[in-house]
Amino acid sequence: MSKKYWHYLHKQLNQTQKLFAEKVVGQLAYRMFMWKKK
Repeated sequence: MSKKYWHYLHKQLNQTQKLFAEKVVGQLAYRMFMWKKK
């Protein structure tokens, strides 16, 4: 395996984790917002 490939893979993984984290945080924030509205 070349270093270039690993670097690319790592970058992709980081982007995926960021997107996933944003999605989870967004859902939590939305739930808290809806819960407080009641």
